[in-house]
Amino acid sequence: MSVPKLRFKDENGQDFPDLEVKKLEEIANVERGKFSVRPRNDPKYFGGNIPFVQTGDIVSSDLYLTKFSQTLNEDGLKVSRLFPKDTILVTIAANIGDTTITSFEVACTDSVVAIQALQNCAVPVWLKYAIDTKKEELDSKATQNAQRNINLQVLRPLIFNTPTVQEQSKIANFLIAVDEKISQLMQKCELLARYKKGVMQQVFSQELRFKDDGDGDFPDWQKDSLLNVSESGFTNGVFNDPSKVGSGYKLINVLDMYIDSTIDDTKLNLVELSEDEFNRNKVKYGDTFFTRSSLVKEGIAHSNVYLGRSEDVTFDGHLIRMSPKKDLINPMFFYYLLKNPQIRRQFVTRGKTTTMTTIGQADIATVILNFPSIKEQTKIADFLTSIDEKITEAQIYLDIVKQYKQGLLQQMFV
Repeated sequence: MSVPKLRFKDENGQDFPDLEVKKLEEIANVERGKFSVRPRNDPKYFGGNIPFVQTGDIVSSDLYLTKFSQTLNEDGLKVSRLFPKDTILVTIAANIGDTTITSFEVACTDSVVAIQALQNCAVPVWLKYAIDTKKEELDSKATQNAQRNINLQVLRPLIFNTPTVQEQSKIANFLIAVDEKISQLMQKCELLARYKKGVMQQVFSQELRFKDDGDGDFPDWQKDSLLNVSESGFTNGVFNDPSKVGSGYKLINVLDMYIDSTIDDTKLNLVELSEDEFNRNKVKYGDTFFTRSSLVKEGIAHSNVYLGRSEDVTFDGHLIRMSPKKDLINPMFFYYLLKNPQIRRQFVTRGKTTTMTTIGQADIATVILNFPSIKEQTKIADFLTSIDEKITEAQIYLDIVKQYKQGLLQQMFV
């Protein structure tokens, strides 16, 4: 086997001994979880105080398992199997190769394998990270039955370049510190997202009002329909002919309604159109788009706004376009306003559902908006944009640290 590029030194700055090639079964006990009763949901086995770990609990966990969705009683334990703290749990069905470490005794289902590191052979945290690097290998060995799965015969012979337990401890501690940083950044992103949601609720319920530049109050908000705040009503876009994709004009499509930012014209697909058809459907700054159909009712009329200045952008026929009056509506404010749950509910209730949900121009036109003066809109848009910029900055940093961790894993484990 290849030798890892990144090795640690001992306390005296000396190299640790060479790695030893070992099978998983040589450094750990590998056992399958158990839950032998059928039907699996028989209530007489549940509701006690024994944590019962299932695949979903592991998939949603971090380094250590901290929560679980089900418990067993004493009867349930008789048909299951209990594993101690510091056991590595690995999913072997549907989701292949997800892992976590128990921080308390747990029972687990037979779609989970429990791996207990042998003393003086493996450190649980190091072994968990080592198994994580085998996820693609495990996934490739899954059988293609009604549900994809692997078994003990796949896990037990897994080969690892195994350092001494002292070096394993150093690796584990280092990676724990990286994971703690990732956890902090994830928490920061979540807190910023919750803060933004709270601010938007206060803004659009008018609990939070902004002041003008002289510290005076802005005028009261006004109500009007989407039709009345549009420059010239609503239009559908061009036919997206698959045979003409790949060159030509930039095309805004349905997927652009579901991104977490305004439309980016540098990432649009291209479609060939006649000059006449393009000119009839040319997109300009501030144009706003709505999805015309959705497989689920709640997905109807998702929207986004174009704030670019390109002269070669058009839009898909599965979208409805409106151009808001610039003296009434700030396009960036409009972007946020249309995500307000009260506005979204109006769209959803206007959708017509058969095999899928659709909405037409006339339906969208009657949606009622509640909005402030253009100057207050600008202040609101600027404030919400500043929050989004902080969220984006935190997410970029999070992604960088995650990539850094992946690079470390590739250098520490081969």
